Amino acid sequence: MNISDLNKFLQRLTSYDLTPFDQDGLTYTRLKDGNMLNIYATDLSLMLFMQVDVLGNAGDEHPEIFRELLHSNIIGGKFGNLRIVYDNESTAIWICHDILWETINADSFVFEIDMFVKNAPLLIKLLREDIIATYLGESGSVEENRNNTEKLIDIYIANLLRV
Repeated sequence: MNISDLNKFLQRLTSYDLTPFDQDGLTYTRLKDGNMLNIYATDLSLMLFMQVDVLGNAGDEHPEIFRELLHSNIIGGKFGNLRIVYDNESTAIWICHDILWETINADSFVFEIDMFVKNAPLLIKLLREDIIATYLGESGSVEENRNNTEKLIDIYIANLLRV
């Protein structure tokens, strides 16, 4: 898919003020909740991503952060198959979701972005709680916090499905 086609799809996204895709295939906007929504056209997919946190030296000083982030079972379907990515160079943790080119049309483009914008902030909140708990040495309470938060998310999803 070429950039001009993607920019036509952007016109259907009236609820977000995305910039047109640049020549590198990137567009972005700041959402009302403060998160930055980024969309990048790769060779195989359209990748949606939001930054969770920049760890800096904390990743080296607290390697258990990665264990806590990967230990969870929250990714599997509950958040629309989002994935966690760590960029070693910038030390940033990202939430990503890929939309394969063969599945993209104008309607699926809007739907996938809407779902990502709804789900990613919930996961970002959970991951930030895990990171803070790890900094504070409270990794034992992370699982308890996660269980409580997952109950709230289950309620949120049930309410979302009723609409």
